[in-house]
Amino acid sequence: MKLNLSELYINRLKQLANVNEAKMPEQTYFETLSGALNYAVKKAEAKGYQVSEEDQFQFGIGGISYGQTKRQNFELTKDGLPTRRVLVVTMYRMDSGKYELVSYIG
Repeated sequence: MKLNLSELYINRLKQLANVNEAKMPEQTYFETLSGALNYAVKKAEAKGYQVSEEDQFQFGIGGISYGQTKRQNFELTKDGLPTRRVLVVTMYRMDSGKYELVSYIG
């Protein structure tokens, strides 16, 4: 069975659509500090990076007071090797008690 060019093009578009569907939906507000941090780490892992569990634990020590912001850069590894990239996590604790997360790989 031989595919013509248009069928190959359609199949490729379907493959790309499946890859885009696998992306994590963006989420900004969380009930817990650990939930927000886990989400940021999972986003990095979805891109093939790993974050040290020790670094994650250090971020949570002391918590965040209402109305305060906490920021940290997490060193990333890929396939067990250090990279020059970092996961930047900024967390704000709102007066409602929820946490607002801003994270990106830089």
